[in-house]
Amino acid sequence: MPLTPSADWEPILQHRDFLLAIWRKRLAFQLRHGPISNEHIQRAMPRILHFARSGKPFGALLVVAAGAPIPSDDTRAEQKKFLQTLALNPLGRVALVALGDDLQANLYRSLSRMMALQHPHLRSFSEVLPACSWLAGQLSSSGFPLVSADIELAYSSFASSAP
Repeated sequence: MPLTPSADWEPILQHRDFLLAIWRKRLAFQLRHGPISNEHIQRAMPRILHFARSGKPFGALLVVAAGAPIPSDDTRAEQKKFLQTLALNPLGRVALVALGDDLQANLYRSLSRMMALQHPHLRSFSEVLPACSWLAGQLSSSGFPLVSADIELAYSSFASSAP
């Protein structure tokens, strides 16, 4: 069932391979099953960056499903620029989750860990629940009071809306 706009949710992209929405105007959720393109990133960036520039704490839970294909070199470069923009904001926190134990998931986590070394507001995870817990703690300490269960419930609702 598609995610519908509401007081809590602003859907940004709803595609069979890629779902992106903003929750409570401060937390972006992404779930990617299939390929990602520069077009996806360019369509998402303005809305995400709008919230990132609001002057309020914000977060992003970016989940790549097991088996999702590795993007092309130019798309990976575009992703990196986007993530660096988010991670450089002192009020932002980004949790990157690569699900699975396949080659792609391990590659994503390795690349994410390398980025996290340069950006203390970015973390890499292999499961959603620890990422939710980290985001809740980080955002709460920044003035956006949340508990992990809030983010877990929102993510569950979000993920179940994937086409």
